[in-house]
Amino acid sequence: MAQLSDFYAKSEYDFDVTITYNGSNPDISGDTVTLYLIKDGAVSLTKEANVSGGSGVASFSISSTDSNLTPWNYEYLIIWTTSAGKSYVLPMATTTVQIINNPI
Repeated sequence: MAQLSDFYAKSEYDFDVTITYNGSNPDISGDTVTLYLIKDGAVSLTKEANVSGGSGVASFSISSTDSNLTPWNYEYLIIWTTSAGKSYVLPMATTTVQIINNPI
């Protein structure tokens, strides 16, 4: 399951997603895992993860430039696309994340 936590605008934020398919962690070498942050029906951020093959782990690294977004409650989804072209929306406990005003 994927879970993204609230974070500050204009800051760096890293998180991992572990993909499980049919009870095991698939080899995701050559696959893509993409995060989409959505505000008012429009995509505000698209970020591709670094994938680590056989472990099924996708690591996202959001830079301060990436997170230079208006503080807001964004909807998000994470899509895993296999090298064979099959796409899966990863299940999440929540589908919103808050970008918090950075006091710095």
